[in-house]
Amino acid sequence: MRRITLKFKDPGRPVLANNISPTVFRSQDIESLKKLEVKSGNRTYLLKDLFMIEEEGDRLTPVDTIIIEDSSFNLKRIGEGMEGGKIIVNGDAGMHLGAYMIGGEITVNGSVDDWCGAEMSGGVIHVLEDAGNFLGANYIGSLEGMRGGIIKVEGSGKDFTGMRMAGGEIIVKGDCGSFLGYYMLNGIITVEASCGGETGARMRGGVINIYGSAEIGLGFKKIGLKKITSDSGEFTLQVFKGDLIENGEGEIRVAKLNNP
Repeated sequence: MRRITLKFKDPGRPVLANNISPTVFRSQDIESLKKLEVKSGNRTYLLKDLFMIEEEGDRLTPVDTIIIEDSSFNLKRIGEGMEGGKIIVNGDAGMHLGAYMIGGEITVNGSVDDWCGAEMSGGVIHVLEDAGNFLGANYIGSLEGMRGGIIKVEGSGKDFTGMRMAGGEIIVKGDCGSFLGYYMLNGIITVEASCGGETGARMRGGVINIYGSAEIGLGFKKIGLKKITSDSGEFTLQVFKGDLIENGEGEIRVAKLNNP
């Protein structure tokens, strides 16, 4: 199999990198790769204009791994719609990383901006630092966010993590912001620290585990306690059902209430 390394020559403005995907690269030779289009502002560039490109492995085999060096938040839509293979991002990644992802694996050795994993249906995204807003969420006009796959964030998340999530799993090792699991339909969200207000608001299904503290709204009814064992230890969590405003069948399991 072949491996392609791209060294980003950051122009100081956003670059749409949706063509940077093993699905697109898979059958292309090195000369064809150099001519792939990327957009920045109102201009269209060739891949070779904004990246130094290196190839390793048997040239007659498909590309299965892409490594991006010197990446930044200006590089947006990496791995959008990818169906398989692997992307390794050394640095930060811009908005929409792994959006509509179907399969494969993306590892970010840095942080990601908003809408990481938006509406993905499969595959794995692993972020070694922090994530922005709308992690695994839906886009405006769509009724479902993430439908499958796994997103794991070693740092913290911001607001609207898992909004309208319909399947799959999100794991955040640090804190999350407000509106965690907003309008959640199904799937599992685990926050191993604490989160902000309006947790699970309008939730209709799925499970939210919070190993720290959270504010639980009036639309949830306490139904008992549950012991959870994870890599972080053993926790006794209070279990709430709701959001009853939506006739919801979801569960929020939280270690400590932070209600005013």
